[in-house]
Amino acid sequence: MHQSTFKMTLATVLTVSLNACGGGGGSGSSESAISYDGVTSAATLSSTDQANDYVNTYDDFSDTLTESSVSQTRSTTTRSSLKTVHSLNESESGQCGGSIKLSGTYDDVREYIDIDYIADQYCNYDSVIDGTMSMVGTDNDFTLVFNRLHVDYPDANLNALIHGDIDYLEGSASTTARTNIILKDYTQNKSFKLENWVENINTTTYPQELSISGKLYNPTHGYVTVSTLQPIIQGSSHPESGEIKLIGNNSTAYVTFYSASYEVELDADNNASIDDSQVYYYN
Repeated sequence: MHQSTFKMTLATVLTVSLNACGGGGGSGSSESAISYDGVTSAATLSSTDQANDYVNTYDDFSDTLTESSVSQTRSTTTRSSLKTVHSLNESESGQCGGSIKLSGTYDDVREYIDIDYIADQYCNYDSVIDGTMSMVGTDNDFTLVFNRLHVDYPDANLNALIHGDIDYLEGSASTTARTNIILKDYTQNKSFKLENWVENINTTTYPQELSISGKLYNPTHGYVTVSTLQPIIQGSSHPESGEIKLIGNNSTAYVTFYSASYEVELDADNNASIDDSQVYYYN
C-alpha cells in the first residue's frame, strides 16, 4: 500500500492551519462544490489488480477519518485554547506569505463550537493553503467542512483540492465518522470520492476494531460498494487483520489483511466461485 495522498493532504491542513492559531474548526457551507469527474457507474471487477486499485484508493483516504486524526482536532479545539473563549476574530500572517483568519464563537456552558478558518494563500514551512475549513458542533458530536480547500506542498509532491464534510460522533462504546468527500489530486489530474462512507471504531476492544462501509469511487473504474466481513485491526502503518468485501457490477472481490501482506480474491461473475487471487505486500 502506498503513501496516502489524502492522508498527507489532511495532515498538512490540520498541522499547518490548526497550529497557526492554536485551535481548530467551524461551521461552513459547500458554496462552490467541485465535481467528481471520474467514472460514475459501478465497476466491473475483472482482475485482482483492478480490485487492488480500490485498496490503494482507500489508502488515499484512510487515517483521515479515524479517531487519531479527527479527535486530535477536537481535543486541540475544545480542551485547550478555546475552552474559555466566547467570540473569536483573529488572523495570522504566514511564515512565507499569505494569511489565515479564525472567526466564530464558542459556548463553554454547552461546549458548542462554531468556527471558520479562512486561508488566503497561507504559506507555512513551504506548504500553501487556500480556502475554507470549518467546524461546528459539540465536544463529541461535530462536523468538519472543507470548502474548496486547496493544499500545495511541493516537498511532498502534493497539490490537491478537498471539498465535502465529515460528521464525527463519539459514543461510550464507539467512534463513528460519516463522510462525503471529493479529492481532486492535481499531481495525477484525477479526482476521487467517498460517498455515504461510514467508519466505526469499537473503542471497547484492544486493539480497537474498525468497520467500514459505503461507496468508494476510483476515477478509472467507477465505484464499488464496500462492507466489512471481519473488523480491521490497524497496525502502526497498515492493517494487520480483517476482511472486507467490494461489490461491483455483477462481480465481487474479497480483501483479507495480514500482518505483512493482504490477499485479494476475485469472483468475476458472482457465481460464488473464486476466479483469481493475488497476494500483495505492504510497502
